[in-house]
Amino acid sequence: MKQDTTSIAFVIIISLVATIGGFLFGFDSGVINGSVEGLKKAFDSHSIATGFYVASMLLGCVVGAFFTGMLVHKLQRLSSMSSMITRTLTPLGKPLLCSLLLLQLSAFLSQGSPLDKLDGVGDADVSLDGTWHFQIPAPEGFWRELAEPTGWKTMPVPGDVFREGHPIKEDEPFAYKRQVAIPADFEGQKIRLRFEGAHEFTRVWVNGKFITEHQGGWTPWECDISSVVTPGQEAWIALEITDLKKDIAFNGKRLRAIGGLVRSVSLQARPKSFFEFPIVSSPFSEDRKTATLTVTGQVETPDPRATASFRLFDPEGKEVPLATPDCQLGKPEITWKAEVASPQTWDAEHPRLYRLEITSKAPGQPTAVYSKRIGFRDIRFDEKHNLLINGKSVKLRGANRHLVNPLKGFVPEPAVDNIDVDLFKEANMNFVRTSHYPPGIGFVEQCDEKGLYVNLESAVLDCGKANRESRDMHDDPQYEHLFTNQQREVMLNYGSHPSIIIWSLCNESVFGRNFAATAEFARKLDKAMT
Repeated sequence: MKQDTTSIAFVIIISLVATIGGFLFGFDSGVINGSVEGLKKAFDSHSIATGFYVASMLLGCVVGAFFTGMLVHKLQRLSSMSSMITRTLTPLGKPLLCSLLLLQLSAFLSQGSPLDKLDGVGDADVSLDGTWHFQIPAPEGFWRELAEPTGWKTMPVPGDVFREGHPIKEDEPFAYKRQVAIPADFEGQKIRLRFEGAHEFTRVWVNGKFITEHQGGWTPWECDISSVVTPGQEAWIALEITDLKKDIAFNGKRLRAIGGLVRSVSLQARPKSFFEFPIVSSPFSEDRKTATLTVTGQVETPDPRATASFRLFDPEGKEVPLATPDCQLGKPEITWKAEVASPQTWDAEHPRLYRLEITSKAPGQPTAVYSKRIGFRDIRFDEKHNLLINGKSVKLRGANRHLVNPLKGFVPEPAVDNIDVDLFKEANMNFVRTSHYPPGIGFVEQCDEKGLYVNLESAVLDCGKANRESRDMHDDPQYEHLFTNQQREVMLNYGSHPSIIIWSLCNESVFGRNFAATAEFARKLDKAMT
C-alpha cells in the first residue's frame, strides 16, 4: 500500500513538474500568451470551435505530462533500468530535446540565391525579419502615412497571424508597416524586396507609392523598388494582405485560417544583368559514364555584353574542369550545358553534393557571385513504367508532410526541418510529399544533404470542386496566369535541388485547361522533363 501511494505521488509530482515546465516554456516563447489571447478573442467572437480547439490543446498538455510521468516511473522500476531507458527514450529523446533547445533559436531561412559577393556592396541581402507594425482590419489609406502609426499592434516576421492570436476573416485585409534603412552602398544597383512567403493576396506600397500586387501565399517572389527609394535614406514599406475566399491556393478553406508574412522578408541589391534562379538537371549518357550538366537561368535585363561563368567543385572540394565555362546573357532565359565525366552520383542512399559557383559580369556593373549545392542524378522511366534513378529501379517509401511548427504554426524553422528529416530517415523512408504547398527552402536543403526524394507540390488546391468558391477557376482562361505563375515561382526557387524528382501541380482538383497549360509551361521550363 505504501509502495502504491509512493508510486502515485511520484507520478503526480512528475506530471506537475512537466506541466508547469511546459507552461513556463510556453510563456517564454510566446505560446501561452498567444493561445490565451486567441482563446479570449475566439469566445468574444463566438467562435466556439476555435475556443475548444485551443482549450483541448492545453488540456492535452496536462494529460500528456501525466502519462509521461507514469511512463518514466514504470521504466525506473525495471531491473534493467539503465539500458531500458536508454533504448526506449533515445529515439524519442533526440528529436524532443532538439525541439526544446533549438526551437528557441531565431530562424535563418534560406533565400533564393543569396549572393556570396557583390563588388562594392557590404551585404547584398539584408534581413527585414523582426517586429513590424500590424493592424487588423487594415485602416483606410494607411499606406499614405509615412510615420509611426499610433494605436497599432506589433507582429513578429515571420509570423502566423492566427497563431499569434488574431482572428482572420476571409476577404478582410490586414496591414503591415515598417520603416527600413536603404544601405548607401546599394547605389546604382537594382533594389528589390523579396518575400519568402506572404499569405496570401498581397499589395505593396513603398513611401506611399503603389509597387505591385501578388497572389499566392507559399512561394517566394520579388518586386523592384529602385525607382521609389534612395540609398542612404529611410523608406516606409506598407503591405495589405488578404486571405481570399475565392482562390486557387491552400488557404483558410482547409484546416483553419492562415495569413500574414509567414516566411522571411529581405531587402536585396542585384546587378541589372544577372543570371539567377537556376534550374539544374544532369541527364546521363546511355552508358552512364557522362552527365550533361544543364543549367537554365533567368536574366531580367538581357545584355549581350554580359556573361555568366561557372565553376564546379566535387564533394571533396576539388574543382572539376569544364570545357565551356561561360555563356552570354543576351536573352531573358539562358541554358548553359557542360559535359562531366564519371560524376559522383546523388541518390537517397548516397546524397553526394557538388557546389556550383555562378559569376555574373557586365560592363559598368559590379561582379556578382553565388553558389548552389547540386547533385548529379538521372531520372527516367523504363518501358514497364518503373522509376529509374541513375539507371536503377527505385521504389518510393514515404508519407505526406505538412509544415507543423509546434510553437509558431505555419512558420518554417531550421530546427523543425532537421527533426522532420531525421525522423523520416530513422523510419526508413526515402520519399516525402510536401502536401499541400512548398515547404521552406531549408527543408529541401536538408533532404538534399541527408537523402530524401521529394515530390514538391504547388499550393493549388480544391479547384473545380462544385462545393468550393474556386469551382470554375480550373477551366476559366482568365485565371490561367494564377496557375502558371504559381508553378513558375515554385520551379525557379526550388529547381536546383537534386532531392526534388517530381513536380506536383495541385491537390484534389478537377482537371481543366488551366492545369493543361501549367503542365505544358513546366515542361518548357524544366529541360529534363519529357
